Amino acid sequence: MHRTIPRVIALSQQNAGPTIARNRGLDIAKGEYVYFADSDDRLELNLVESMLIRLEETSTKMAFMQSLTKPQAPSF
Repeated sequence: MHRTIPRVIALSQQNAGPTIARNRGLDIAKGEYVYFADSDDRLELNLVESMLIRLEETSTKMAFMQSLTKPQAPSF
């Protein structure tokens, strides 16, 4: 089952590392902003919207996020 999202383009290519993949994405990107998520990232519900609002409020062109980890229950 595939879900179509008008502003999202899914690309597929042989594994050549994240730099090659991101550069390919940048080559075809048409939007004002680009967001890269890694396969192990867990995104909060309104993360991208919150970042976009803050970028526009501050007339900032680039944002970085700090990694946050939640404590995990011990495994026995």
